[in-house]
Amino acid sequence: MYQHIAFNQLEPHCIAEFITSRYHAQLRSLGPLLATQLSKLREENSSFRQEMTAISGLFQRLLDDLSSHMRKEEFVLFPYVKERSREQGDFVQSMPLLNSVLQQMRREHRQFTDTMSQIRRLSNNFTPSEDACSQTRLCLAVLNEFESDLLDNIYLENNILFPKLIEMEQGLSIHTQSAS
Repeated sequence: MYQHIAFNQLEPHCIAEFITSRYHAQLRSLGPLLATQLSKLREENSSFRQEMTAISGLFQRLLDDLSSHMRKEEFVLFPYVKERSREQGDFVQSMPLLNSVLQQMRREHRQFTDTMSQIRRLSNNFTPSEDACSQTRLCLAVLNEFESDLLDNIYLENNILFPKLIEMEQGLSIHTQSAS
């Protein structure tokens, strides 16, 4: 991940913007290309057909779920983060909603991680067989890169952004209560 960026020092809305522009954009552009390539390899590679069929199906399901997940983040959670960064209003009522949204996001993150673990296992840690064609080798290398980006995104959200959001909500709730 980006070692030179001090994410812990950034405001939550800045982290959300970074996630959208760096990770979501990359996952959206790379995902469909990989899905197409995996589908082609499934048809062309007889020695690896069973595994490639399973990998292709898992990856397509992952993309579908990931697409829905990113939309929820970009159209619900991240705008909420941006708005909360600007406001000084009453946040007490929003806390339960935020916690449930973050719990759901974390559950989905676990599902994505589990699916990628299955793909990793089926692909022998993204290692092509000795007789694999160059397309299979390239596809497995890009799939490995896709997983790395996905895991970095999940780490950034679960371990930096989400705790900052909870802290921000709690701080603003306490501030609002003491002002009353």
